[in-house]
Amino acid sequence: MDKLKDKVAVVTGGSAGIGFATAKEFVAQGAKVVITGRNQQTMDAAVQELGNETIGIRSDTSNLEDIDHLVKQVKSKFGNVDVLFVNAGVALQEPIGQITEAAFEEIVSTNFKGAVFTTEKFIPILKDGAAIIHNTSVSAFTFSAGTAIYSASKAALTAYSKTVSVELAQR
Repeated sequence: MDKLKDKVAVVTGGSAGIGFATAKEFVAQGAKVVITGRNQQTMDAAVQELGNETIGIRSDTSNLEDIDHLVKQVKSKFGNVDVLFVNAGVALQEPIGQITEAAFEEIVSTNFKGAVFTTEKFIPILKDGAAIIHNTSVSAFTFSAGTAIYSASKAALTAYSKTVSVELAQR
């Protein structure tokens, strides 16, 4: 299984959950994988489990300086990227009438702003033919109590993703 042999993949939020499972599959497919996470210990444990073809870079996707640092490190180590999986996200829940500014900022800064600027800042080092994958959510289309801001952040990312696919189609 070498579909990704000699390819470089970046997985934001790759130290746990969907990101970790994806990183594991990318490694199994032969890729060199960069994972990110906010918690250094969790990321270090994930890198150890994923093996020698994986490096971890501490990065908070809601922080533009962290994204800049991530891109610089990836460019320095690998030059270009073949797969960008923009996965980092948070799923805080607060019911209508009780939504706090702090939760709003964390959700929107991570799930939307962080995803947008991760994509924007990686575009210059994406190889032609590279894949960009945005992890949105069914919550962009279906709704439940307590998820208004989470759902809105994922719907915004879905809309952005569609425009990205149109504008970068030639690449």
